[in-house]
Amino acid sequence: MGVGVLQPWHLIVIVVIVLVIFGPGKLPMLGKAVGDSVRDFKKAVSNEPARAGEADASPASTRPCPSCHKSAALADRFCGACGARTDVAAV
Repeated sequence: MGVGVLQPWHLIVIVVIVLVIFGPGKLPMLGKAVGDSVRDFKKAVSNEPARAGEADASPASTRPCPSCHKSAALADRFCGACGARTDVAAV
């Protein structure tokens, strides 16, 4: 017997269960939906650094944390880096 978690028989059983649940007619639509989801996820992950650069371009929407001095959004009540309160004026 194989040592891996998914052995060939496991994969065959999974394919048979998927065929029974969705049927052979809906299988292409299911594959297309999974492929589109993976493509959208990859696109979102690859665009994340570009969005981070755009967020840094507008310094008016951030303020420094009073404890660690890293930038925090104006809407945040707590610093994401150290956990200190950022709205100390409201206390």
